[in-house]
Formats: sequence, structure tokens, C-alpha cells
Amino acid sequence: CELFEKKSVAGGRVNTKTFSDWKVDDGAQYFTAQDPTFQAQTTRWLQQGVIGLWQPRLCVIEGDPVCLRVKAPTLHKRYVGVPSMAALPAFLATEHAVQLNSSIDQLRRSQLGWQVHSLANGWSENHAQALVLALPPAQSLALLQNTPSTLTSKLATFSMRPAWALMLRMPQEFDPGFDAAFVNVGPLRWIAKDSSKPGREPQNIWLVHASAKWSELNIERSVSEIGELLSEEFKTLTGGEPLEAALHLWRYADTEAPADNGCFWDEGLALGVCGDWLGEGKVEGAWKSGKQLADKICRLVASAPLHIEFAEIEFASPAYEDALALRQAVLREPLGRMLDRDDLDGEDKQIHFACFDKRGKVVACISAKVLGEKTCKLRQMAVHEAYRGRGVGAMLLRRVEAAFKAKGFEWSELHARESAQVFYKKSAYEQVGNLFEEVGIAHLKMIKRLSEE
Repeated sequence: CELFEKKSVAGGRVNTKTFSDWKVDDGAQYFTAQDPTFQAQTTRWLQQGVIGLWQPRLCVIEGDPVCLRVKAPTLHKRYVGVPSMAALPAFLATEHAVQLNSSIDQLRRSQLGWQVHSLANGWSENHAQALVLALPPAQSLALLQNTPSTLTSKLATFSMRPAWALMLRMPQEFDPGFDAAFVNVGPLRWIAKDSSKPGREPQNIWLVHASAKWSELNIERSVSEIGELLSEEFKTLTGGEPLEAALHLWRYADTEAPADNGCFWDEGLALGVCGDWLGEGKVEGAWKSGKQLADKICRLVASAPLHIEFAEIEFASPAYEDALALRQAVLREPLGRMLDRDDLDGEDKQIHFACFDKRGKVVACISAKVLGEKTCKLRQMAVHEAYRGRGVGAMLLRRVEAAFKAKGFEWSELHARESAQVFYKKSAYEQVGNLFEEVGIAHLKMIKRLSEE
């Protein structure tokens, strides 16, 4: 999997602007979690310390004459990245090979798959089985102008609106009586004290978003004019005079009517489009859109012929490190945990195996501990999500058992999660004893005879 990002950081509007001695979230201000699957993901991010709960003094500014109305607390929790909104996409990017500063200007597809062309590096050497565009519709259309896909007509029905963002450093004593406000009068739509969010520096930093309609009408005006107009409006509503101010235009901020299409997928071309604009314009919608498209790609991968290689791998080798990353993603992250000292203790004396795809990427792994002359213990088996249900796990298990049987071992044992009991029973493992707890979930001890006496 290769990811290309036009900017120097990942995240799009989940962004933080940094100045000489202050910074501010200039795009997405927070997010909520309504979908149960996204709620579970949010809980994991909370446990990993990459996000926090924001509980601002919230109000609504409206009316003629203008008045401030305190907004009653809602059941929706508001989450923000810690120590900035940009921390969340930066955290996610560490798990993937993201090529930053890569502006893609052309696409092409052959019998070998998709290739992309960047202004900096030319055509990519690899051919991808599927291509995903996580871009605004206008930018996606520009890349697909020579691609005969049904997606182009769908993309042409969508347009996105701009939003001016004003960033302010205020005197420490400035306090208008709220930390965030929805504005329903004049050119502004949102005002927030960025420094009231958890994990921020003890400064007085504010963010102002103009309305989409006003931004659209004033998109061609100079930065200095826009800055003066929005600063004056902010002063009118709050009485505040900034020490410093900066401006940014989000050219593709939202859609006039929030879409809820999820994603677009051309199965014949293995071409997909996703983004927050297909998910009601929210961070949660962006995540759900990406997940829906990922599920379609996984089904595509599942239907493709397998090219799997099996090998014993050395401790501390690059393949071992890849296997550790897979174990973390499959076995620990869903539990909100990290591989710890107990997991890794003694692994330098254990035997490690892996399955590789045709690119040499680890897609399944397992480790084994010798318990005695005749018994080995299999542990921490993990299979990449895209390869589950395709016989990869069963093949890995058979190959490892055959390797130990050739060494003269007679018994294989393991601790199976209760949910994996059926899988191991199909491979002739039998339960021994009762359920017990390990890493916070139920396990069973299971054994299998490898050879006849």
C-alpha cells in the first residue's frame, strides 16, 4: 500500500497551523462519534493518548440586535487531537508509508494495474491493484479526465464551498465569557478559543471561521481586506483586539447539502473515491467513508489469486519488525493495548515464522516457544485483515506444525481466544481445561498431537 500526500503533513483539514511561538487548529475544530464502530475506534485513540475530550463553555450568537445565548449541554462528546488536531493524522500516518510533498498530476492503468505520476518523481515503479482518490470532487475529476469511468458523472454533481479561517493571538486577559460559539448572524459562523482544548499551551489563541456563503462571495478579495473585515466582525462580537492575526482560505471546506453516499467504487477499474464530503462533511464521516471503501477493496483482494510465501524469520530482522507491527495491529490495538514486556520477553530464544505476499510484505505471522523435548507452544498468531477467510492462517499453521514435526516434536499447544476456538478445532486442536483470562479476554488452552508414538 502506497499513500501520496500533496502537503508536507497528512490530514487535510484536520490540521494545525504553526507560527513562531504559537499554533492553532485552523480547520476541523473537533469531532463527535455517533456510529458504534467509530465510537470503538475513538475509545482506542483515547486510550492511546492521541485525542482528548473537549468541554468548552459553549454559546450561540444570534439575533438583531445581536445577543449571546448559552447553549445547553448536549449528550454528544467533542473530541480533539492532543496536543493538536494534527496529532491524530500524524499518528495514523506512522503506520503507513506516506510519501509527503507528492503532488499527483496524472494516472494511468494497464493490465498490470494502476500507476501514478508525481511532479517530483515521475511515474511510480509499482503497479497497484486498486486506486483510491481521497480528494475533493473537482480535484478527483481533474485526475480522471482521461479515464473512462462511471464515477466521473457522479463526481460532476458535487461542488464544494470555501471557508476563510482567521487565526488570532489575543492578550492573556481577553475573555468574552465563552470558549466556543456558533454564530448565526453576519459573516461569521464559528468562534473558538483554541487554547481551551486539552493539551494546548497556556496562551490565548482563537480561531474564527467565516460562513460558506460569505467566503464564496469574497473568495477573490485580497488577504488584507478579508483579514480586516473578519477581525472587525470578531471585535464587534467579542470586544477583542488581537496581538497577532493570520488568515487561511480553505477552498474546499464543505458541500451545500451534506452528502451521505459513503464512497464511490468502480469495480471494473478497481477505482474508488472517498472523503468527508461523501460522509456528511465530518471527521466521523471521513473515517466511515474510508472504511466503506476499504471493505470493498478487501473483497477485491479476497477474490484475487493468492501469491503467498512461507519462511522462518530471524529475531530482530526487518521481517520480524514487520511481524511485530502486524501483531500490534491485529492482536493489541482492538483491545486498546500495546505489545508489552510480557509479550516480548524471551522472543530472542523463540522461533518465528511469517507468510509474505508477492511484494515481500508480512501478511501473517506466528511465534513458537520450545517447552521441552517433545512440546512446542504456538503464540501470537496474526493474519492481516485482507487475508482472513482465505486459508492463509490454516496454511501457516500447517507449515509450522510440519516444521516442528520434522524436528521430532510430538505435541503442539497454544492459548486460543474463545472467538478462535472453532478455527483451531478445524485443525484438530482439542480443548484442555476451562476458560481463563489473558490480556483481559477469555482464552482456552488447546493441544494437538503432531506424531504417533
